[in-house]
Amino acid sequence: MRVPTYFFQSLESIYYFRMRVPTDLQPIFKRIELKKSLRTKSKTLALRRCRQYVAAAEQVFESLRLSHFKAELTGTSPTGQLVDLTALEKLDSHRTIRDREKELWNAVFKAADSATSNNDPLPAPNSAPEPAPALPYSPILPVQQVSQRIPLSELIRLYITEVTDQRGQVIAKGIENNLLRFMEIVTDKPINQYSVEDKLQYRDVLQAMPKCINRKEYQGMSIDDIVNMERPADELLSIKTVNMRLIDVATLFNWAVNNAVIESHPFKKAVLKIQKSDDAERPAVSDADIKVIIENLPRSQAEPSRYWVPLLACFTGMRQSEIAQLDGDDIVDMNGTWCIDINDRGDKRLKNNNAKRIGPLHPVLLEAGLIPFAEHRRGLKLFEDVKPYNGKYGHQVSKFFSKYMASIGVKGSGQTFHGLRHSVITKFWSAGIPEAHTAAVVGHQRGERESYTRYAKKTDLKPLLAAIEAIDYGNIKLTAWSSE
Repeated sequence: MRVPTYFFQSLESIYYFRMRVPTDLQPIFKRIELKKSLRTKSKTLALRRCRQYVAAAEQVFESLRLSHFKAELTGTSPTGQLVDLTALEKLDSHRTIRDREKELWNAVFKAADSATSNNDPLPAPNSAPEPAPALPYSPILPVQQVSQRIPLSELIRLYITEVTDQRGQVIAKGIENNLLRFMEIVTDKPINQYSVEDKLQYRDVLQAMPKCINRKEYQGMSIDDIVNMERPADELLSIKTVNMRLIDVATLFNWAVNNAVIESHPFKKAVLKIQKSDDAERPAVSDADIKVIIENLPRSQAEPSRYWVPLLACFTGMRQSEIAQLDGDDIVDMNGTWCIDINDRGDKRLKNNNAKRIGPLHPVLLEAGLIPFAEHRRGLKLFEDVKPYNGKYGHQVSKFFSKYMASIGVKGSGQTFHGLRHSVITKFWSAGIPEAHTAAVVGHQRGERESYTRYAKKTDLKPLLAAIEAIDYGNIKLTAWSSE
């Protein structure tokens, strides 16, 4: 046991026990941690008592989870006869919250006290006027027995509860979908039964899996049928995506190890080596294809995003979500220079802090009529036709752009919306634009040195305007938005 986690000494030299209540059990305990004086200044004695409390607390935590899980499996309410323990039954009685809290408090500390020798008695908590019935206490189960009793499906449920608390519902949902897909491939079984063979099977299936497995054409098909279909390599998951999903599974099992549910797992070192260089992994869109994209942009008053979003991407290097979520007020005049203010105000989200920036507008965007268009959208979203999906604005844009590229005959593995961003960065590189200026325009970290990251003036637009003007795709015939 790591002493600093559960064991500390007060200013009066009295030792205390402190242990965090797991996130999923905090609503039951009505507290986020267990804390109790060990009533001694002796480190040796305090450490022995502390270990007893830790063992008792972990037994109660496991018992509560298992009883709740059994109730869910059988469809029986927590007061039903199929639940072995009485903790959840007590929670459904007409006791006060304080009474319920005392019962669970005593369930931990009385169990540990009962294991203490007569020569070393521990006093009961002073806050309880009379002792409440303790949970049935039995010797702590070895890790091997615990892992035999908890299936993967239950582990995922407990883990996602904590991830949702820490990282939010949107991120947690994506992780949960990946873990449920893993369970679908290797089946649901006790978590100590997963082996290296399961890791290899999951990795092999991922490498044969299409990028968009939720398409209608795959509905009703098994995973085996889907992965056995022949398809070109550019329709398969990228190595980076495969590795991210392998990491999601490894992180789940690491969490189980850290919570003493299993001792180890076979998903370490599961990621694949990426053979391609970064520039080959995400190629830029060619000037010829960008010319076709821009000259064929649809001009629909009902769907202005179909015109403006690709055009903005070609001449700013912004990410699709950054463009799609813009407000009319984000087109600003900075001392005579028209700019885009990329921020996370309101319901907007950015990838990281570096993504917050102000970038000058390219002359082509000004000629296309962006300023008068934005003036009519002050106080509103810049693109009224773009609706958020799960709190994100890029989803709808991505679907349109894929169909648009196919309709104009622009195809290939690198011809994606993100490829437009790479095209802009390539233009900067070809023109000899300093890396710090490129980073300031596209929202990357400016540099490793503090002089760039901390002290450089982010409102100095002259070098950024020079970078923007380096974006040149040759002679392009663009019909302005205001023209009929």
